[in-house]
Amino acid sequence: WVSAGGSPGRAPTAACIAMHESSGNPQATSSNPDGGTNVGLWQLDTKGKGAGYSVLALQNAMNNARITVLASANGTNWSAWSTAGDCGV
Repeated sequence: WVSAGGSPGRAPTAACIAMHESSGNPQATSSNPDGGTNVGLWQLDTKGKGAGYSVLALQNAMNNARITVLASANGTNWSAWSTAGDCGV
């Protein structure tokens, strides 16, 4: 998270969400009800926050983190992640 440009102060929340989303597995995939595939640490949807990227690109942990930093407004908006409530946000 921090190496990808994320706020150090928001790193614990980002890590919590990654653990709830993928159990910390950058190779994790799951199907999304929208027909896309959720991929990587933060389970970025290929038809949502991960649109425009291949599954392989999203399985790269640094790519996934960089996209998540942008997609979450540097950890200030986790509304697209269903597990955010498990992490207190």
